[in-house]
Amino acid sequence: MGLFSNICLDFFLFNIFLSKATCLWDIL
Repeated sequence: MGLFSNICLDFFLFNIFLSKATCLWDIL
């Protein structure tokens, strides 16, 4: 359970990073 939630959290944070990166790319 803990490992699974860690993977989910990493995936969630990665999605946030990805969306912010695309926003920056759009601004540039």
